[in-house]
Amino acid sequence: MISLIGQVERLKEETKAKFGGKAGASIKSAIEENKDAADLLDLYTLTQQARIGWEEAWRFFHQAVDPDMVDNAIFTLNAAEKRYDYFVKLAKEKNLRNGGAPYDG
Repeated sequence: MISLIGQVERLKEETKAKFGGKAGASIKSAIEENKDAADLLDLYTLTQQARIGWEEAWRFFHQAVDPDMVDNAIFTLNAAEKRYDYFVKLAKEKNLRNGGAPYDG
C-alpha cells in the first residue's frame, strides 16, 4: 500500500519534470503543511486494520474445535489484541478520534 506521502512525493516529481523548479517550492510547502494530517490518516488506517484483524482472530477462535487449533487461535488472538491496543494507544496520544480527524476538545 502506497502511503499518501508517497503519492504526493511522486506527484511532486512529475510536476517538477513538467514545469521545472517553479512549482516545486509551493508543493513542498503544501506537503509540509499537510504532513501531520497525512500521518494521522495513516495512523487511523492502521488502527482500523488492527481492529479488523482482532475481529477476525475472535471469529477464528470461536470456530476452532481441534485442541491444536484452539491453541493457535489463542496465540493469534493475543497477538492481534496487543497490536490493536498499541495503535489505539498511539491514536489516543495523538488525540485522534473516530473518523480519522484530530479531536480539538
